[in-house]
Amino acid sequence: MYFIKRFLLILPTWLVISAIVFGLSRCVSGDLVAEKLKYSSESTTNSGILEENYAETAHKLGLDKPVFYAALLPAAFPDTLHKILHRDERTALEKLIWQYGNWSAIQDFHVEIKHFLEKTTQNAVYTDLSRDYREGSSSLFQARDFLKNDLQQLLIQNDAAQIDAYLKNLTDATDTTAYKADALQLVEKFNFLKNNPTTARLYAPSFRWYGVDNQYNTWLKNFLLGDFGLSKDDQTVFEKLKGPLSITLVLGLSTLILAFGIGIPLGVFAATNRHKKRGQWLVKGLFAVYSLPTFWLATLAAMFLTTRFYGLKIFPEVGVGNPPVGATILESLWASLPHFALPIFCMMIHPIAVIARQMQAAVQDILKKDFILTAKAKGLTQNRVIWRHAVRNSLTPMATLLAAMIPSLVTGAFAVELIFNLNGMGQTTLSALTGGDWSVVFAVLMLVSAIVLLSNVMSDLAYKWLNPRVL
Repeated sequence: MYFIKRFLLILPTWLVISAIVFGLSRCVSGDLVAEKLKYSSESTTNSGILEENYAETAHKLGLDKPVFYAALLPAAFPDTLHKILHRDERTALEKLIWQYGNWSAIQDFHVEIKHFLEKTTQNAVYTDLSRDYREGSSSLFQARDFLKNDLQQLLIQNDAAQIDAYLKNLTDATDTTAYKADALQLVEKFNFLKNNPTTARLYAPSFRWYGVDNQYNTWLKNFLLGDFGLSKDDQTVFEKLKGPLSITLVLGLSTLILAFGIGIPLGVFAATNRHKKRGQWLVKGLFAVYSLPTFWLATLAAMFLTTRFYGLKIFPEVGVGNPPVGATILESLWASLPHFALPIFCMMIHPIAVIARQMQAAVQDILKKDFILTAKAKGLTQNRVIWRHAVRNSLTPMATLLAAMIPSLVTGAFAVELIFNLNGMGQTTLSALTGGDWSVVFAVLMLVSAIVLLSNVMSDLAYKWLNPRVL
């Protein structure tokens, strides 16, 4: 019951984080669908097929749905703007709405451009044009190619002066009757839009409810089911992160277990020998170790302890070694275990110092309590008094320390992985950031946030176990 209560408390926090991460994923620069099509063999220069592929990819990514469950928008905005799949077109339409407010006229103008653009491919009047589109142009492109380019530019323009310039090009380009009629129709539609603004509707709020069939709900449901989407190269993000995540977890968990297993006895030793030279030297050593940055220590260790060129080859070279071909993740980890020894050592040095110092302070405080004096008066041995009474009651602060240490170990593992060339989450995230593979980046953000929140639940459970009086 206690676990359920704590889990229900962190659930809203995780949902807020997921909404923020989802919002960030929709704010990245560039067209997500266009980026996907760059790596797709189905991409082609044929505009009709490209449109079909674009729509199919947008549907696969869930981009043809509303963004969220509901929205509070100006009344001038339609509730179907998400159906405009091309990001640049949708952005241009949004800006035109903010300028003029008249969605009906904006939509008519947009549909007319689409109709005109479709004719450039299907109608022989346009496809047979052979003269240059602009007078005096030295380009070898035919009039149709210039025409299509200007029409495509009109779809993503929102500045009135720029739109007028493109429309003037269209009307002045040729005397072809059918072409002239369509060009003049576009001019008429845009002039009507400019002369009939309804900006008052921009100040009237309108609440829109879209239901659960939206981008965020689909994205979150898929994430909970282990479907993190597709990476830039059409590989599933889960498959891409499965190996790196196992490496990071091995480093983090091994460091955590060893740090607490070594740090707690060292803290007890420092507390019980605080008046002796060995205890004092231990405390000084812990202070010195505490001041060592993990990345600096890892850099020196990788340079001087893994190669004879700079120092001694005590540990295997950086990297994960050469696991057998076709080996499972567990088999690969076992084969790479010698390569993890030095990274784990570098990662656990700083946490050991922190845990030992905290444990020392806690034990010293407990040793002053009355129940310790009572235990000694009963004739209990020194070891029994320390380990049965003092240490057990000093472990409570360790539960709090656990919650703070797990996130730092995850981020610390990222740096160590890069230094020791381990293909963990750190190297994968850096490659995704530099390569613009945002599906991987945001999946890592969600996983790390889940790990941090679950570490808080683990800390609370440990605190409850050590101190049952906690409600």
